[in-house]
Amino acid sequence: MKIMFFISTLGSGGAERALTNLAKYLHQFHEITITTFNDPKYDDFYTAAQDIRRINFFEPPTRNPA
Repeated sequence: MKIMFFISTLGSGGAERALTNLAKYLHQFHEITITTFNDPKYDDFYTAAQDIRRINFFEPPTRNPA
């Protein structure tokens, strides 16, 4: 089974820790992908296993023309 998790960041927080722990456990049995939306210049506090797929949908803010 393929499972995809969505979270804004893997920074230091309880939800981020719980998600990475759950992903590491489920990866034993399923194909796991973690999708985040944060700026890639910021490092993750929590890391998933190397063979867990990671996607980042960061879009830099655009300037509104005046």
